[in-house]
Amino acid sequence: MITKTMNLQAVKDLPLGDLEGLALAKAGNVSISELIGELTPFQKARLGKITGSQFGRIKRDKTGKGWSEGAESYMSEIIFEWITGMPAIDFSGNNATEWGEKYETEAIRRYEFKTGRKVKRSQFYKAKGFEGLVGCTPDGIGERGLEVKCPYGPKAHIGTLISGKVPEEYKDQVYGHMLCAERDWCDFVSYDPRMKKRPDLEMIIIEVEKNFIYMEDLTGRIYDFEQELIKRLDTLEIDWRKGIENDTETIPV
Repeated sequence: MITKTMNLQAVKDLPLGDLEGLALAKAGNVSISELIGELTPFQKARLGKITGSQFGRIKRDKTGKGWSEGAESYMSEIIFEWITGMPAIDFSGNNATEWGEKYETEAIRRYEFKTGRKVKRSQFYKAKGFEGLVGCTPDGIGERGLEVKCPYGPKAHIGTLISGKVPEEYKDQVYGHMLCAERDWCDFVSYDPRMKKRPDLEMIIIEVEKNFIYMEDLTGRIYDFEQELIKRLDTLEIDWRKGIENDTETIPV
């Protein structure tokens, strides 16, 4: 519950994206940067964009004509970002994300050593063939893309070791890297540094080759989703075109 007597710190402690908190901040002449802190380059590049980590949410409804509840929620989050200048999703603060961030660099170093493939990090790739609102940030990019997961709970890593396949929830993200970064391959890595007694099971690398049938479906879904997003942004008279006019094909993050 928000009251007018709350100080700035109390507002900051609200869930990120709280509209009431935003309204209170504006009423008190508090800037967005004061409310949530300065955005990181990673957040700035993604703000208001349809991004790879969320491609899996872009699903049709049962009729095949509309959008699923998850897709509708995601579209509202993107519109929220255009209106407020705030990230709708908070990537910080829980054990799983902190664990993943802590070991991602280590996982990439081990991947490079194990495969001999060098990768470049920290690039946001805008997808070609769209209106400028689609892109992704692979964990690494070289001759092929790289997506790294360092699961906090044991189920995900063990499951991937046993199946030898990319988990279903990450398939759109992996193929999305190939779409946005224009690569024919993407390696999916699952890494758990706690398995030191069995070093052979610490990391699994799954090589994924571009599947044109899958890519056609994914591209179609994202294209239609972007078109619907644009309609809604235009209905709300949000000048998104001006917001992306200085974007480049790759944005350092």
